[in-house]
Amino acid sequence: MTDQGDFAAGDVLEAADLNAFSQVTILRNTDDVPNNTNHTVVFDTELIDVGGWHSGSSTAITPDITGIYLLTANALNINNSSGRGLINLFVDSTIVASSDDNDGAHDLSLAAHYPITSGQSITLQCYQNSGSTKTGVTFMLSAQLIRKTA
Repeated sequence: MTDQGDFAAGDVLEAADLNAFSQVTILRNTDDVPNNTNHTVVFDTELIDVGGWHSGSSTAITPDITGIYLLTANALNINNSSGRGLINLFVDSTIVASSDDNDGAHDLSLAAHYPITSGQSITLQCYQNSGSTKTGVTFMLSAQLIRKTA
């Protein structure tokens, strides 16, 4: 099967070639985020997992294709009218994108294009300091291969 980015003039595309465009979107529908604590999100629902990069209740997406990815994350109901809400997107131990609000926004989102090597882990961490545990927070994390590079 040809992977994304390996096509040349005159190639005939087969169905398997078109299905090689890998993507995963995972969800945590309801989570409790402790007050004043960095909290790594455990995702328990796969909405899309074309590449098989997420399994079970796990914190990570782990692509097996080296390339440039579009990474997106959302946190719904993370903050209230007081306090700070923050989400950080990690590739291994490096923060590659962040969304921070100290003005009472309820929802946070972020997006980034980032080079990922096969086997690296993509995780989402959040923080809030409203004064108590924030219940009913929804998280979504997605990784879509844009261009294979190796």
